[in-house]
Amino acid sequence: MSVLKVLIGERTLGFKRFAILASGAGSNARELIRHWKKHPENYSIELVVTDNPSAPVIEKAQELGVKCLVIPFKREGFSTYAQAKQDHEVRIVRAVKEHNVNWLLLAGYLRIMGQDLLTEFHDKELGLNRVINVHPSLLPSFKGKDGIKEAFDYGVKYSGITIHFVEDDVDTGPIIKQKAFARLDGDTLDDFRTRGHLVEHEIFPQVVDLIVAGKFECRWDGDKKYIVTKES
Repeated sequence: MSVLKVLIGERTLGFKRFAILASGAGSNARELIRHWKKHPENYSIELVVTDNPSAPVIEKAQELGVKCLVIPFKREGFSTYAQAKQDHEVRIVRAVKEHNVNWLLLAGYLRIMGQDLLTEFHDKELGLNRVINVHPSLLPSFKGKDGIKEAFDYGVKYSGITIHFVEDDVDTGPIIKQKAFARLDGDTLDDFRTRGHLVEHEIFPQVVDLIVAGKFECRWDGDKKYIVTKES
C-alpha cells in the first residue's frame, strides 16, 4: 500500500470556521451548536444555511444564538435545472465566504452537492473536500435520500450511521466514523429512525472534534482514499 499521510491539524488552515447546511428539523444542527458552545475557543460555527424557508432548523439556530440564512433554490428564470443549481450554489458560496467559513457540515441537507460548491472547498494537497456529511446507514449499503427506511424495509438486524467526506458521487466519500445500532423486536420505522437520530447526535460532534484537533489521516491505496482516526 502506498500511503500519503497528512495531519489536518498541522496544516495552514488554522482555526476552523464551520457552516452547517440543513433542510429540515435541525436536530443535528442543534446538537452540533450545543457541543460547540461547550468549547467555543477551539473553533466556531459561524452560521446555519437552509434551502427551506419553513425549516424548523431556522428557529433552533436562532434560539441558540447562531445566525441562520435562508437561501432557497429558485427554478424560475433558468432554462435548465443545472443552471438553477449552479446559481443556488454560487449564492451559498458567496454567503459562507462572507463569514470566512472554511468547512461545511451537512446535517440533513437534502440537496446533492454540485461541482461549484465542492470546488470552492476542495483541498488540493489532501485531495479531499472540506465538506462532511451524516448519512443514516452503514455505507456503502443503502445510499441515497432515505437510507434508514430502506434498511428497515429490507429487514436488517443492524443498521447504523456514517459520517463521511463528500465527493462528486452521492454518499461515496471517504468514511470518517461509523456506529451501528440494533433493530429491536417490535420496532416501528419511527422507533428505528429515532434510535438512528440518537447515534447521529452522539458521533457527529465527535467527528467535529477530530477535525478540529487534526486527529485523522488521509491514506491512499492507488486512487482509493481512506481515513484513519486517532481517537483517545
